[in-house]
Amino acid sequence: MGAQLGEARPGSYTVSFSDVPGFETPAPQAVSITAGNTTVVTGNFPTDGFLRVQLSPAGTAGTISVDGTPRDDYGMWQYLPTGSHQVCFGAVAGFTAPACQTVSVTAGNTTNVTGVYTPSSGTGPSNVGLLRVTTNPAVNARISLIPSGSTTPIPMDQWGLNWVKLAPGSYTLKFSDVPGYETPASQAVTITNGVTTVVAANYTSDGFLRVQLSPAGTVGTISVNGTPRDDYGMWDFLPPATYQVCFGPAPGFATTPPCQNATVSGGGAQTNVTGVYS
Repeated sequence: MGAQLGEARPGSYTVSFSDVPGFETPAPQAVSITAGNTTVVTGNFPTDGFLRVQLSPAGTAGTISVDGTPRDDYGMWQYLPTGSHQVCFGAVAGFTAPACQTVSVTAGNTTNVTGVYTPSSGTGPSNVGLLRVTTNPAVNARISLIPSGSTTPIPMDQWGLNWVKLAPGSYTLKFSDVPGYETPASQAVTITNGVTTVVAANYTSDGFLRVQLSPAGTVGTISVNGTPRDDYGMWDFLPPATYQVCFGPAPGFATTPPCQNATVSGGGAQTNVTGVYS
């Protein structure tokens, strides 16, 4: 849901945008609010394509790399920005790895790639640990990894990671937003040679708070727990809790509605609040 018109005190602000599966997230934007003026911000969400990589024979534990970065083992299903990407395949004991492939990802479409391993006397990689990540419940989250010394998240895969082979060291796991859920905090992980590290990312189900103003079209600022959220109306996912919903003065009305307490439940349940101006 986008904001409509919301009042804010003059000053400098940063507008951030949540992640939306299937789209690239816009960068935060700095805005300056001046008294009596309307500042308009547009968040442009470019449409991703979907890259599906499978390995043959099925069950082959090869590490799939995209554009030089390991993403997942066994297979990969991931949203990626449109354009050309190079897909490469890691060594597997008893096989010869297939050659790298250059693929084109287009907006809104799925690009399929199969890496075919051939039996041989090949050896597997050495000095690697395994990382397994699950989401609870299973949600379409993008799992990203930040190597030690870097601040740039590397998108790994959607939903979770199988058992991806990584060089030993310290990493930070980052999880994308999923509409209707609270995003887990980033987690620090240490990969050790020959050891499998298992991480569960717990997504808490939100409820939905809908606030309407009466009469329709009334220009009043809706605040939740003391923070202005939107004018005219508000539709927002929120964690389960009790919230105080208050209403700002509206032109043409003498009486502002009193604040109301609204209890939001999880599981996507909707709580409705109406502020009646007179």
